[in-house]
Amino acid sequence: MSETEENNFEKKFRNLIETIDVANALTEPLTVSIENLLKVTASEMNSEEASVLIREGGEGDLRFLSAIGKVADQLKNLHVPAGKGIAGFVFSSGQPMAVADAGEEETFYAEVDRQTGYSTQTILATPLRHNGEVIGVLEYVNRIGEPPYEAFTPNEMDKAALFAEAVASLVNAYESAKIFRDLG
Repeated sequence: MSETEENNFEKKFRNLIETIDVANALTEPLTVSIENLLKVTASEMNSEEASVLIREGGEGDLRFLSAIGKVADQLKNLHVPAGKGIAGFVFSSGQPMAVADAGEEETFYAEVDRQTGYSTQTILATPLRHNGEVIGVLEYVNRIGEPPYEAFTPNEMDKAALFAEAVASLVNAYESAKIFRDLG
C-alpha cells in the first residue's frame, strides 16, 4: 500500500470512528432518558416492571430497547419474533391490550419468561406511535407487591397511552441517531 493510500485509509478510518462516537454520544443519553421515563411512569402505574420494545429488521421482529425491574438487564436486546406475544399483537394491530392473567392468554409469548426466570401475570401494553406509524410497544408488567396482582384498568390504559406519546418521541430520536450511526 502506498503512503497516499495509507493516509487516505487512516483518514477514512478516523472519520468512521468519529461518526460512531458522535452517534453513540447521541443514542446513550436517549436510552438513559427512556429508562428514567420508564421508572417514573411505572411508579405512576404501580407496576413492578416496564419495558420498551422496538421493531428490529424488516420482518417485524421486536427487540427490548429498554427495561426496568428485576430482570431488566436480561431483557435488553432480547428478541420477540414477528407477531408473537402480546407486544407483537399490539405492534401489528396498533391497539392497546390489558391482560389480567397472562398464563390464560393465548397470545402470551412465554419464551421471554423462560429466558429470564420471571413470572408475568398481568400486563398492559400500548403502541408507541410517531407520525401515525407504530414504532414500538410500551409495556407495564405486574403490580408492586405480592400476587395475585390487580388487573390494569381502562383508566390506566388511557394513562399509559399518554405516557406512550412521550416515550415514542424519545424512541424516534433514538432511531434517528441509530440510523446516523449505521450510515457511518
